[in-house]
Amino acid sequence: MNFGLNKYYDTISLNYINDIFFAVNKGVANASKKNNIESFNELLDFIQYTLLTGSFKRSLNCYSKACTNLIYLYPNLNSNFKKIYIERIFDSLSMKISLSEKYDKEEFNYVELSYLPLINLSKLILEEEDFDLFNEGFQKIENSLFSIDYRKDNSGYSFKFLTIMLCWGYYLKFHTKISFDKFNFSYFEDNYDSVVGYDNNFFNDFFNLFDEIEKENLWSVNNWETKKPPMNKAYFVLQPKTWLTFGFVMILLKYSYLIRATDDLKKIKLKDRFKYIFDDIEKILNGITIENKEYMDFVFNGTEQTDDVQLNYRKEKIISLFSYLKKEIEIENYKQIMRVPLSNNKIKEFRSNVGELWERNAVIFNVLQKLEKVIYLANDRSIDGFGFFRTMLKMRFAFIEGKHHQNIIGLADFGASLAKSMDDLFFKKLIDFNTKIINKNIIGQIDLFIEKSKNKNNLIIFANWRTEKKLTNIEENVENNFPFSNKTYNNIPIINVFNSYKDYIFIVDFSDIEIKVYTNDEENWYKNMLIVDVTEYQKEIITDETIREWKEKDNITYNHDEVDVLENNNVNVKVIFKFEYIIPDSVDFLILE
Repeated sequence: MNFGLNKYYDTISLNYINDIFFAVNKGVANASKKNNIESFNELLDFIQYTLLTGSFKRSLNCYSKACTNLIYLYPNLNSNFKKIYIERIFDSLSMKISLSEKYDKEEFNYVELSYLPLINLSKLILEEEDFDLFNEGFQKIENSLFSIDYRKDNSGYSFKFLTIMLCWGYYLKFHTKISFDKFNFSYFEDNYDSVVGYDNNFFNDFFNLFDEIEKENLWSVNNWETKKPPMNKAYFVLQPKTWLTFGFVMILLKYSYLIRATDDLKKIKLKDRFKYIFDDIEKILNGITIENKEYMDFVFNGTEQTDDVQLNYRKEKIISLFSYLKKEIEIENYKQIMRVPLSNNKIKEFRSNVGELWERNAVIFNVLQKLEKVIYLANDRSIDGFGFFRTMLKMRFAFIEGKHHQNIIGLADFGASLAKSMDDLFFKKLIDFNTKIINKNIIGQIDLFIEKSKNKNNLIIFANWRTEKKLTNIEENVENNFPFSNKTYNNIPIINVFNSYKDYIFIVDFSDIEIKVYTNDEENWYKNMLIVDVTEYQKEIITDETIREWKEKDNITYNHDEVDVLENNNVNVKVIFKFEYIIPDSVDFLILE
């Protein structure tokens, strides 16, 4: 089995020592297979006293390999031998943790390694749903002369161990078919209660653990799955943030005193995670209702008299805390972002992306270019532009350099939106001619229109994929070099990337249609045709009304200084095309419904 333990196991380069581990593993597996209890116990003595205890506080590399080896051995044992194995190994690990956790930081490394097999073996037993073995193993630890005193641990690893076990157990309880109630989790819950009850640094400790799991893969729990991954098949990997966040919410609901009204929230170290975890927490809480007895029994320890008021009070404390933390980290980030100047390179990149999308999607403009119907003129300031002028709230980060820069998916969509709006304007102008819309004998009308046309090279049919089916004798023409067209009807190009008037077919003679395009060679004009620019937002005086508007937008209460920070993170975006469609009254076209 692959446990992702390489960093703990591959610690020795000497082949003869590695050979010893291999030979012992093989011997243990064979003894278990043949039910040879005498041989099994002798080999287990060697593992326990020579490999494990012999390297304890003497060689960190050997101890790391010995601890990891304990995990690899377990799946090779039969059920009778697993009981002996777990009782002896749990007792031995408990003793080593107990002897190390009160000493100097150098010995903390041995504490970390001692928890490695303890937590991973516990996870394996949970997977097998062997609640008798699980309960007996931790009963052995509790009754040991060297039982773990979690309250006196100054290494921090007992908190991490208990937190991971509770988060994982609570996730399994509500997301798998595990018989959770048969496992004696009171061992963890009672000890956790005694540990966190005196922990004024709980939230910092938890989120430091979160980081340690995700970034350093503490105890390889980053690799944990609720079931064995399928071979040679794609599957959704269980992310630590999924089960850790869920377990964390359950802990906060169950141990409601962890959020105290008297706490100084400024002591919680701000992390970028707070920007995103709020939504996950809120989603989990929304799924917990008074009607769900399983949740209620869990949160209130089976107390009969529970109601919406009690549940909502606990939920609201959590929402309030993480709403505050989300706001604090965002404001802190925005304070740093507002000091970074807008980047000319990022604005150029934005201009290029917007311009390319506009070019690729502007159907009528491309048609008129192909037909050489574009009149390019020098910019005339008296002519109004067509497009967008938007204030993008809190989006300065997209146009700066450095660590605070973030991409926004779809940011360049201004180009495609402008192209569509230009096309909509063209077809609206045709409809505004009050031409009668035909809904009978569609094929006959189109054929007659084509037949009467003096210049068939300027005819275009516009239809979407559905209305196109009304036409017959459509020919695929993949080599057709007319923009947006790979089909023809009687040699007339069909364009069907056009969606606004989905119930219509247009056939248009472009002989007398032109477009005036106003150009400029200034830097903020894309290919001298399209104005694309990003500029600083000009703040106004912040009033009570301004603060109220921000509160309504974000559903968060801000003060004056916080709103000032947010306003400094706004930018203005301008995407403008200066043009005029020239469509004479004599234009020839048909609209068919």
